[in-house]
Amino acid sequence: QWRAAVGAGADSAKSDAGRQAVLSFVEPLTGREQLSLRDRVVLGDISAELGRSDLARAQYEKALALAESDPEASGKTKAAL
Repeated sequence: QWRAAVGAGADSAKSDAGRQAVLSFVEPLTGREQLSLRDRVVLGDISAELGRSDLARAQYEKALALAESDPEASGKTKAAL
């Protein structure tokens, strides 16, 4: 799954080149509209870990908006966590 790949990449992004490689993968994903609440939170966490608080904030805000507008999505996410 892509979440596992991104998470593993974030853990190993110790160099600037590694960080840029992970960001080049994460940034396009943040623009996708059809992501789950959990996906948004994961992308937000990875973005924050890589020092991109602007991307992280946007993902967390989208996750909150999704949770408020779709209680079913919020319930599924709680069950998955």
